[in-house]
Amino acid sequence: AASRSAVAGLSGDLEAVRAELSGRTGDACPDYAAAADQLLGAVETGVARLSQRGADIAAKADGHASDYQTLADGWAK
Repeated sequence: AASRSAVAGLSGDLEAVRAELSGRTGDACPDYAAAADQLLGAVETGVARLSQRGADIAAKADGHASDYQTLADGWAK
């Protein structure tokens, strides 16, 4: 749950940055918007990979906890 919350927060931050960048003019640097968009795309890809990895780890941890409980219950009998 904490991982999902962090990813949602990062995704919201990225959306805010994209919205702010879209309002800027290209006078200072014509390639600024394209470079920033490419960088944000790479960050979004990284966030998605981290999110998936966190979900995978959480699923494995849940499985280990279930296995532990099964073994503990078996020894208690």
